[in-house]
Amino acid sequence: YHISLDGEIVMRLSKVILKNWQGYYGSGHVFEFGNNGSCSSIIYGENTYGKTAFWEAIEFALYGKVRKRKQIDKFKLFLAEESGELPLLNTDAFEEGNCDFSVEIFFLHNSKRYRLLRRYYPKYTNKRARVVNDLKLQLELQNLDDDTESRFIKKQDRWIEENILPYRLSKFFLFDAERLEEYQDLMDKDQVNVALKQDIEAIIRTPIL
Repeated sequence: YHISLDGEIVMRLSKVILKNWQGYYGSGHVFEFGNNGSCSSIIYGENTYGKTAFWEAIEFALYGKVRKRKQIDKFKLFLAEESGELPLLNTDAFEEGNCDFSVEIFFLHNSKRYRLLRRYYPKYTNKRARVVNDLKLQLELQNLDDDTESRFIKKQDRWIEENILPYRLSKFFLFDAERLEEYQDLMDKDQVNVALKQDIEAIIRTPIL
């Protein structure tokens, strides 16, 4: 969950569904968090078993991109290329010509239930997707407690930035143990972003030493 600057909890994750996402081949990968995410949850497993990929799925659902570790303004590739880097689309699915991958999350926000789907699939029916320009985005943000025509929220990325978590703060609240070293940036008095530091301190209610 994320706590806003005024101390209000504005997001509780309740379910995550992955399809052809990094190491999660195929569909049917469902993670549910009891009581609509109202309790703490722990995801554990050995190295290379998908813990980081799961956490990066949340980042992707919210912002449409996944940062590379220790590289400023560098992001993971969508499709497998000769570079040898591990892409967001599962490599087995890519080799089979199935370039359809997605992350779907369900969460509570201000006591309302929401569904967010970020999916990429082939743009052309008669051409196999080879590069990211061959893919088409399907982005849906839905208020599940609204049965009117306005239940699908427009300008989804802006809504997420204003109501859930601004991207400039995301690296400090969406991380796993492998990203902890990024906190060192806040300790460097020569490089620290004062406004960013103050926002983080307001959220966690603890001074950053």
